[in-house]
Amino acid sequence: DSETGEKFTVKRYESRKAASSDGMWRHVEIILKPENAAFSPIVLREDSEDQLRVVAEFVEVLGV
Repeated sequence: DSETGEKFTVKRYESRKAASSDGMWRHVEIILKPENAAFSPIVLREDSEDQLRVVAEFVEVLGV
């Protein structure tokens, strides 16, 4: 990002879930694996849930 000097990369979403007693499930861990090997994976655990915010979501490629 030329304005802030930050770096960004596309990441693939993986998650590990656990069943709860009410028959539902919850995320135990989410791993965001970067496509660019120069970046490290980001591991999010359920104890950090209140510190997270989704700012974008990749939906589809419009053209090639």
